[in-house]
Amino acid sequence: MIQDYFAQHRIKVNAVSFSTDQKSYGIVYTNIYTIKIPRHMSYPQIIEDLSLQPNVMKVRMVRI
Repeated sequence: MIQDYFAQHRIKVNAVSFSTDQKSYGIVYTNIYTIKIPRHMSYPQIIEDLSLQPNVMKVRMVRI
């Protein structure tokens, strides 16, 4: 699970936004996480790791 990944890598979750979308094939659940990453990790590493999760359909980075 994503929460396990965040805990293992000491990634702090600041906020989570949750929504659902009804599709012809079923309901799609969307979670948008605002995170603080540790200095020893890179954005590409996190994106690659999360994209390998079987229940993740899309990974997007927004940097502010």
